[in-house]
Amino acid sequence: MELIVGENTYMTLAEAETLMIDEFTSDSPELAEWKLLSESDKKIAIRRGTSIVDKLIFLGRKVNPDSDLNFPRYIHGNEYEAPKAIKIAILTQSLRDLYMNKKQEMQLQAMGVKEYSVAGAGIKFDSKSTYKQKNGIYTSIYEDYLVKWIY
Repeated sequence: MELIVGENTYMTLAEAETLMIDEFTSDSPELAEWKLLSESDKKIAIRRGTSIVDKLIFLGRKVNPDSDLNFPRYIHGNEYEAPKAIKIAILTQSLRDLYMNKKQEMQLQAMGVKEYSVAGAGIKFDSKSTYKQKNGIYTSIYEDYLVKWIY
């Protein structure tokens, strides 16, 4: 399925590529994951991230109530297209989901496990984890990109 801005996504693949280069450090796990994906898989990741983030309750109201997507929106009388922060959140969410599924310790951390030990060997997780989730979205994504736009 193709990316259709305004129907199933807020960005083109080219725009996503630019955001990945401009917004993610060269050693970030998100950028590393992005580079592993085929063009088709990148499109799937964008659509999935859009679907997850778009379930939030955003400020204001939709410009088109019949639209499947939440943006564009009227907020305090002004019309807003999906802001850059929302697009970054979409990419971050989908890419974290991809690499989290590959790493067992990250899955445990996302479930809220604080410590885990087996046969005398153990691991303890930082309580300020960037992998905790709220409503299926990583809390660091809420704090870094979404808090300004949601209720």
